[in-house]
Amino acid sequence: MRKLILFLLALVCYKAAFSQDIIPGYVTESKAAQLEGSKGLFLKVEYFKKKVVAINEVEMIPAMITNIRTGDKTPYVIVKTKEEGSTTRYTSIIDYDEIPSCIEALEYIMTTEITSKPNNEVHVFIMTKDALRIGATSEIYAGSRKWKTTFTHGKYIGNPRTDILAKNIKKVIEQLSSAKEVLDENLN
Repeated sequence: MRKLILFLLALVCYKAAFSQDIIPGYVTESKAAQLEGSKGLFLKVEYFKKKVVAINEVEMIPAMITNIRTGDKTPYVIVKTKEEGSTTRYTSIIDYDEIPSCIEALEYIMTTEITSKPNNEVHVFIMTKDALRIGATSEIYAGSRKWKTTFTHGKYIGNPRTDILAKNIKKVIEQLSSAKEVLDENLN
C-alpha cells in the first residue's frame, strides 16, 4: 500500500512538472489560432518551411490558413520552442498583423535595452494575441548582469520559457522579417 501511495504521488508530481496543459478557460485572441480550432470549417493550412532557420531551440514557421469555401486567407507565424534539456515543445502563434509590432519592439530592445546595465532584474517584452511574450530579460548572477532573449508561452500551465543568447535577437528579427516577406508573396 505504501509503495502504491508513493507511486501515485510520484505520478502526480511528474504530471505537474512535465505538463503541457493549457490553462483551463484560456481563450486565444489570435484569429489564426481560432480558425485552426474551429469546427465545421473546410480549411487548408500551408507551412512555408523553406526559409525556416532554427535559432537554438526556437523555430518560426510562416503559415497560411485558407478557407476552402470562401477563399479567405489568414497568414501567421508559428513559434515553436523547446526548453533547454527537455524534449517538450511548446507552440504559440503570431498573427500577420502583429509581425511589424513584434519587429519594432525587438529592434527597440536590441538597440536600447540590452545595451544598458540595469541594477535590477528587468523583463522587457511584447505579448501577442496568443499570449506569447517575446523579449529580453536582464538577470543578475553572482554580481554580473546578463541579458537573454526570451520566449514565454503564457497559455500553458507554468508559463514555459525558452532563453537564447541576447545577441541572437537580431536573428529573431531577421526570421520575423523573412516570414513576413514569405507571407506577403503568398497572399496574392
